[in-house]
Amino acid sequence: MRKYLPSNLAFRFHLHPEMCNACGRCLQIAPPGSLKIDAANFHPFQEACAIGSSLVLSTFGTEKVIHISLATHMTPVCDCFGFTGMPVLPDVGILGSNDIVAIDKAALDLTARLTLIEDNIPTSMEVHAKQGHPFQWLHGPLKNPYLTIQNFSYRK
Repeated sequence: MRKYLPSNLAFRFHLHPEMCNACGRCLQIAPPGSLKIDAANFHPFQEACAIGSSLVLSTFGTEKVIHISLATHMTPVCDCFGFTGMPVLPDVGILGSNDIVAIDKAALDLTARLTLIEDNIPTSMEVHAKQGHPFQWLHGPLKNPYLTIQNFSYRK
């Protein structure tokens, strides 16, 4: 560590994994090979979203459920955060289906072809790499937006 950091900083470097959102910024400045971010660290949250949705939907008959997705004013974070910002993707419309996996996949597929509105990205975020889905551009290449629908199962 000393050969990469000035001597006055060599012992001030602290890792707080519980606060990590795996943005990858640390990998850009850390000594090569000193840190690793594993894609599996993102999977439990997305799996929990799928399980929770599956459990809720299992309490209703499939003939009594319809899903509507407003793929408009898409901001960088989930609307469950309680705040919003400028849209970072162009609107693709309003989608409807009786199949939650189909509607989520359609929304992801439609937005996969879009380019981020980079002028609207909050200053606390940045484009990591222009590879994969546009949400991966913002949230990092290891955060696969398709993982939730891949984990989803419910009775039909």
